[in-house]
Amino acid sequence: MLTYNNDADFKKLIVDEMKRHKELDQFKKGTYSSNDVSIFKGCSVGCTIDSINKILGKKYLYFSHKDVAETLGIPLWLVLLQDSMFENLPDEKGAEFSVEFLDAIPVGVDIDSIKYKFQLFVLNEYLNIVLNLKNLEKKLQKKVVDAVKNVINLYNLIIEDIFAEVTRAAGDTVWMATCTFWGDARAVWAAAGATRAARSAEAARVTEAEKGAAWAARSVEATEAARAAEAAQATWSARSAESAAWQRYADEVLRLLNTEALERNIDNVSIA
Repeated sequence: MLTYNNDADFKKLIVDEMKRHKELDQFKKGTYSSNDVSIFKGCSVGCTIDSINKILGKKYLYFSHKDVAETLGIPLWLVLLQDSMFENLPDEKGAEFSVEFLDAIPVGVDIDSIKYKFQLFVLNEYLNIVLNLKNLEKKLQKKVVDAVKNVINLYNLIIEDIFAEVTRAAGDTVWMATCTFWGDARAVWAAAGATRAARSAEAARVTEAEKGAAWAARSVEATEAARAAEAAQATWSARSAESAAWQRYADEVLRLLNTEALERNIDNVSIA
């Protein structure tokens, strides 16, 4: 499966259409295509399908990730990742990523191998998170760390092409295992956050009690407001951290695609 069917002109048409979607402010989260027929709006995948339909005269459904993958010659998992990136990045960043993503894909290349490199990047990020959690039971921390390290080691073997036939045959199984470990890491992170929040709340209650019941009764409204503000700040911080993480993931995907394109160009020059 070669990207853009090895057709540079086709790529240019797709990228130009996506740029037009961005200029017309047609990117919209949460929907593959809008109900308003007067002007098309859709998510990253929806706009990609709209571009394909216009260029090729097709009538693909706007939610068909499979048709995007087959038409552009890219793996299905990468189209699903494109969708997730768009939905989790800030609005303007999501629109920019949608254009940059298709522009970064090199022409005439099988890019499925970057899956392992990207997952390696994500796993190392989660490994650092788990290693730096303070209020996590040590046995649970070690279990998650060991599991993630095992997958990291296997991915390194795949990337280095050691035991290539075995690892490629096991690729789908490893991919699913990694998704499981990703879920474990997220669960550990959530549990640790809940533990910290609970301890903070308990400390606040103890402090409040020490100040005296009468004072607490008079200031209960202010106290609740302060706690609400603290909770809001924590929520904002969590969302900011998650948004920053998605931006790092988006940057890494683009870096991998651009690196693949650069290596392809170098190979072509060498052959010439």
